[in-house]
Amino acid sequence: MTAPPEQLPARRRRTATAVVAGVAVAAVVSAGVVFAGRDGAAPPAAPPASPAPLAAGARDCGSLTLHQGGVVPAAAVTCLAGALSGGSSARLVVTAPTVEGDPIVTTYLTKAGGHVSVTTDARADTYGGSGTKYFVADCTGLDGSVPAGPIVHFASCTDNAEVPAP
Repeated sequence: MTAPPEQLPARRRRTATAVVAGVAVAAVVSAGVVFAGRDGAAPPAAPPASPAPLAAGARDCGSLTLHQGGVVPAAAVTCLAGALSGGSSARLVVTAPTVEGDPIVTTYLTKAGGHVSVTTDARADTYGGSGTKYFVADCTGLDGSVPAGPIVHFASCTDNAEVPAP
């Protein structure tokens, strides 16, 4: 039997960062413990923000909703990689649950010069602590391999800056 989320150590409730080629990229993801439901917890304080609108002519690489332990499909990573190599704009939106089932929305937007803006909206994470829970990082060196989880991998990223939510 699994203990309620509030009785688990923080490292088992959720993972706040993922190491990507030695660089930490913030995103709240499943830590491998599955819960059915939210144990009567109050609803999230704020719904996740809508993803940035897709620019005219930009590729839509998908809006994915993953289940516990879900992975980003290879086609979505290939779509981002294709946009980067072709110098075009693209967007991928991935919603992945925390262990407690709260949705964390990560948006990947390709930019000029091989950069990708990675925005993580963790405001709906009931157990995620305080702060704005809205982060932005600038990443380069997209790793075209299929992720082992809900996070797309990069060679390097700036520090995740916690910024005011839109």
